[in-house]
Amino acid sequence: MRLVAVFCLSTLTTLAQHPYIQHVNYEQAVRDTRTFINLLEDTHPDPYTANGGRIEFHRKAQAILAGLPREGLIAGELATRLRELIIPLPGHSYLNDDLWWDPAAWLPIQFGLAADALFVAGSDLREFEDLIGYRLIAVNGHTVEELVEKMQTRMSKEPRQNKLDIWPKTF
Repeated sequence: MRLVAVFCLSTLTTLAQHPYIQHVNYEQAVRDTRTFINLLEDTHPDPYTANGGRIEFHRKAQAILAGLPREGLIAGELATRLRELIIPLPGHSYLNDDLWWDPAAWLPIQFGLAADALFVAGSDLREFEDLIGYRLIAVNGHTVEELVEKMQTRMSKEPRQNKLDIWPKTF
């Protein structure tokens, strides 16, 4: 599964001249989408069953291609669309699109994993140093449990522990 993510990610990283916000024209988005689909089929042991079978998988793939805007899109938006084929897959398959996240949008704190909870592991700013070691309970009024459920829309069907393990890298 890791091989799939590496192939898919390396395919998309060829797009980026600027590491955070890269516009992808329509033709490149179509080529990258087709390459992603082919790599997913060639490297994943069974991309079909969880996507409703081979025919439904190809319907979803065609819908993604048909939905690509003629004016192009941002590379991260393309990754979000391609993720629709990975979300239903069991195991450790997910598309990491953090190469296109603008660092200005990052939180000034880093999270770690302990048992089944996230905690503040570090900060780049002194005003947050006193939070190191505190457990994360909620974000903007949403409990961690609610956020874990929301992660279902971004990640494959994995155990809760695996999602929490990936969270410190995706937050």
